[in-house]
Amino acid sequence: MVSSLLQLQTTEAIRTIYNGQEWKAARSSPRRSIEEIRVECRKVPIDTLRGLPSSVDTCGASSKRKRHHFLTHAHKDHLSGIVAFSSHTIYCTRLTKSLVLCQFPQFDDSLLLEIEVGQSVVINDPDGDFKVTAYDATHCPGAAMFLFEGEFGNILHTGIA
Repeated sequence: MVSSLLQLQTTEAIRTIYNGQEWKAARSSPRRSIEEIRVECRKVPIDTLRGLPSSVDTCGASSKRKRHHFLTHAHKDHLSGIVAFSSHTIYCTRLTKSLVLCQFPQFDDSLLLEIEVGQSVVINDPDGDFKVTAYDATHCPGAAMFLFEGEFGNILHTGIA
């Protein structure tokens, strides 16, 4: 478990995330809110200043309310329900995009936007822009971790439980 421990220090707090499943905040204040991020069908509370407008590795009904979607890798447990997302843009690596299209040839490939390992993308959002950087997850070919940086702090989603 220690090897999966990741600490991210922000100006607001130190967040401790164990593969996106558990959390601790070093401090909290009345201005903060608890936002639920769905990770592989499990709710994960992340202490943030604002609600996050994005989902990672989930294609359920609650994810449709999110404005931005990210796919860490193309394993079946991460792709469940993806066909229902036929009108939502999803960020993923080029290889993950290819694997998704092999499994779901009917999926509109223009909805899968490529973000390569080492690349950062600024996402424009009405609640405040944020930056997403893809890192190599080494979990499987095409797998990526996503680092989200914005007014809410810094959150690294590993995509692997």
